[in-house]
Amino acid sequence: MSRKKNLLPPAMQIAVLLFLVGLLAEGFAYTWVRSRCHLATRAIASEKILDQKLIKTRKRLNVELAHLKSPRNIAEKASKLGLRRPSPEQILRVKAKP
Repeated sequence: MSRKKNLLPPAMQIAVLLFLVGLLAEGFAYTWVRSRCHLATRAIASEKILDQKLIKTRKRLNVELAHLKSPRNIAEKASKLGLRRPSPEQILRVKAKP
């Protein structure tokens, strides 16, 4: 009966096994980190798109606000509603307290 010879001593077998397990764990860790990085990249890209949309909306609203606050526009709306300037007797001057 022939006896099989171990090619490596037991300590070396354990070292090789631990190396392979470490390599496998590193592969899983790399895959997990890469997937998280991909998700974070997509989230950042969608937030950038949303930010650009909000900036455009803010610009349009500033233009609209300037239009609504214009004296000419206010005068037109007041005349449509039948409003007129107050007479000097109707104006009350209030002095601010120091």
